[in-house]
Amino acid sequence: MTKKEIAQKIAVVPQESKNVFDYQVLDMVLMGINPWLSFAEQPGTEAYHKAEEILAELEILNLKNKSFNKISGGER
Repeated sequence: MTKKEIAQKIAVVPQESKNVFDYQVLDMVLMGINPWLSFAEQPGTEAYHKAEEILAELEILNLKNKSFNKISGGER
C-alpha cells in the first residue's frame, strides 16, 4: 500500500497532545479528509457538512467551535 492508501484507512488522534496551532474541533475532523484531497486542495462545503454530521452522530456537535487544545482527552 502507498502512504496515501494507508492514510485513507488508518488515523490516530492521541488522547494527550498539544498542537502548535489552536485548531477548532471542526478543523481537526476536517483534517481527516486530507488523504482524499489533491495537493493544496481545500475541503469544500460538502466536507464541512459531512464533518458536522459526524460530530452530531457522535453527539459532540456542541464541541465543534471549541479549541482542540482545550477539550479533555475523553472528548478527543
